[in-house]
Amino acid sequence: QTGVGYPQLSAVIECADAAHGLGGHIVSDGGCTCPGDFAKAFGAGADFVMTGGMLAGHVESGGDLIEIDGKQYKQFYGMSS
Repeated sequence: QTGVGYPQLSAVIECADAAHGLGGHIVSDGGCTCPGDFAKAFGAGADFVMTGGMLAGHVESGGDLIEIDGKQYKQFYGMSS
């Protein structure tokens, strides 16, 4: 999983360059799906990275645990959760 969406990467690079010149911070919110996405966002200059659904299915996360056909799932509504 080494691919990266160039529009997101270039946006972080350009915005980080401008924001850091003014003492600002950048949050990358591009739908991370693997640990490499975090490294790329930080490498491009992001100060923070949104994790979102990547952590949503863990036992420690909020939300109801439901069972469908013998399999357990976490109920997750994206930003509504």
